[in-house]
Amino acid sequence: IATAHADYDIDEIQRELHRDVLLMQKPFGREEIFQLARTLCQSWDTRFALAELNRSLEKRVGQRTRELEASQQLRKKAEIIAGLGSWEWDLKTDVLSVSEEWRAIHGTDDEVRTGAAISRLLQADPPFPDTPEALTDSGVSEHWITRADNGEHRCMAMQGEAVLVGGQLVRVVGYTQDITVRKQIEEERERLLMAVEQTGDMIVITDTTPHILYVNKAYEKISGYTREEVYGKNPCILKSGVHDRDFYQKMWQTLEQGKGWEGRLINVRKDGSQYNEHMTITPVFNAAGACVNYISVSRDITRELEMEELNQHLEEQNRQ
Repeated sequence: IATAHADYDIDEIQRELHRDVLLMQKPFGREEIFQLARTLCQSWDTRFALAELNRSLEKRVGQRTRELEASQQLRKKAEIIAGLGSWEWDLKTDVLSVSEEWRAIHGTDDEVRTGAAISRLLQADPPFPDTPEALTDSGVSEHWITRADNGEHRCMAMQGEAVLVGGQLVRVVGYTQDITVRKQIEEERERLLMAVEQTGDMIVITDTTPHILYVNKAYEKISGYTREEVYGKNPCILKSGVHDRDFYQKMWQTLEQGKGWEGRLINVRKDGSQYNEHMTITPVFNAAGACVNYISVSRDITRELEMEELNQHLEEQNRQ
């Protein structure tokens, strides 16, 4: 036994054997001795089997613990990269537990708080949903909050998911993400779009083909075409025929060299009437330095030229 199970305490095995040998020295019959021997072997086999099972279970628990720790570390890294903070609201204890990243983006050190106070959390505007049903039914909601550490206003996206046990709602789990930068970019884009839409200059954005991707309201007003009519078309739809082939070739040679072009053109509206415009075309480059778009900004100068011509005519008359 000691040889077959070298992992065990030899002294303990010897003490057990000594006790059983002493028992065997008593005047037992042959069958009793064999029965005692079989019982002894079965007892040791059971102990060794249980010990082996225990080692196997300990190994599995250790492996599962390491996997769980690795998973938690991976989730923590993912939360940091994505700017996500996870939370869990236990409805039985009314306790809201939050992750380390959640605390970081909200500027607080509190790991747990009363779940019922979520609507007042960090002076949220609008307030966070304060019932489990509202949290799980509202989808992704956006809230401006005041950070607890420095009073900074940040925008958070929040979503919760119900956890049911036996058909009963027992807790709500979810995430909060800091989307302040995204909101600032969206607001800046909205302001830029409003400025572009309201300016009196015609603005056209094309790809490098060139096909029209965008025109503003001033383009629609001056040219007579709607943006739906010109989308995907070549800007040459306004070509009047006044300028020769060489004029446009020089324009495109300048643009293809990555330079901007500026000049005067005579174009034609949808109704066939001509107008004069002063145009600036600028190439747009991506991060790799490749030209991806062209933006043209032009102004209708027909009235200005007419006024110049009239003033010149009056000056000539005065001189005569």
